[in-house]
Amino acid sequence: MSHHLYQTECIVLGSRNIGESNRLFFLLTKDLGLVVGSAQGIRELKGKLRYSLQDFRYIRVELVRGKEMWRITNAAHLSDFHTLLGDKEKTALVARVSLLIQRLIHGEARDLTLFNVLYEFLKFLEKEELGTEELHSVEVLVNLKVLHLLGYGSEREIFRPFYLLPPSKDLLSHMAPVKKMALSEINRALQESHL
Repeated sequence: MSHHLYQTECIVLGSRNIGESNRLFFLLTKDLGLVVGSAQGIRELKGKLRYSLQDFRYIRVELVRGKEMWRITNAAHLSDFHTLLGDKEKTALVARVSLLIQRLIHGEARDLTLFNVLYEFLKFLEKEELGTEELHSVEVLVNLKVLHLLGYGSEREIFRPFYLLPPSKDLLSHMAPVKKMALSEINRALQESHL
């Protein structure tokens, strides 16, 4: 019996160890939505996927659907966001946003807009020098945008530019006067989601 091989670009949202040498990966894919896939033998020294399958990387993967979950058969780097991941504050921010997305999405459904929002967010963090306060504003901005895209956000006109525009230093400067209101909106949406 042959299995269909799916190829897609994805952002690795996170991973966890399973068994002796395997690892489970949470992938936000361009074509399939959120996919949970296992990589066999990845923690072994000879594991062929160990260098390309890393948390918070932008990669191309080959997947095969198994009985219970996807299997990752191959992976190749597209971008590893090296500068971003060398910064502890930025890495922690990406981890929190990734956990939020994993928490809010259940089941596989293609969402190219969400994929593009996360990719733009990672590119922005990679190229910009940002202070602690700016990083906090970036987190508020991306959380507000993700919640809105997934149907948990407010339709209030004051937040509209933050939903529509890509991240930029200029947009962050417009976040300052509404940051408290945005944080209240995020907390309200998370409480109402019951997730």
